Amino acid sequence: MLKIFNIGLFALILAIFTAFASSDVFAINADIYEPDNNFAAANAIPTNGSLQHHSFHVTGDEDWIKFNVTNQAFYTIETTNLLNNADTFIFLYDSDGTTLIDSDDD
Repeated sequence: MLKIFNIGLFALILAIFTAFASSDVFAINADIYEPDNNFAAANAIPTNGSLQHHSFHVTGDEDWIKFNVTNQAFYTIETTNLLNNADTFIFLYDSDGTTLIDSDDD
């Protein structure tokens, strides 16, 4: 889980979720957000507590999301209800899609 406090005025921040586990982690079908495997294909998620349900359907699948931030606001980014011993890594990038702000492997 990442907890961030926005001290700047970012247009958007991107997070990438990727699973590392045995082959039994992968779902049979891609989730409804695919393709979302890179910065350019990231889907928006509201910051009102809405959830998105993603699956890891192929080895190396990455799920990128983006969201707008408000100055001086706190945000929590986490993965929950993981199936089949999935282990997610979260990487938080600035709006340029390359500047790493924070990461988490818990």
